[in-house]
Amino acid sequence: MKDDRKVQFCRYTARVHHGVHKLIGRRLTSSIGLRQARILMTLVERGEVGQRELYDLFGIDRAVVTKSLQLLEDAGYVVRERDGCDRRRYILRPTPAGIAAVPVIEAA
Repeated sequence: MKDDRKVQFCRYTARVHHGVHKLIGRRLTSSIGLRQARILMTLVERGEVGQRELYDLFGIDRAVVTKSLQLLEDAGYVVRERDGCDRRRYILRPTPAGIAAVPVIEAA
């Protein structure tokens, strides 16, 4: 019986995830997933974040974060620039479109 509840919970969570992803996609001009939405909301809240700091903050694989950032850049929500003081470091900033997208994401 316990396993049935776990399976039901996982199915429910997957349906919610899929539904929210579709809703966000309908409300924004560029469809992004929940991970990208979470990253964008963090950037808007903090103003700017180093890319390495973002890896540490989310505790997920660097490749996953890099792919998410590329999707956000392609959508015009984030800019990634080299740090003027440390050329090895990238700084991430939300664009005006990214800032405007957050209330839409929160409303979803």
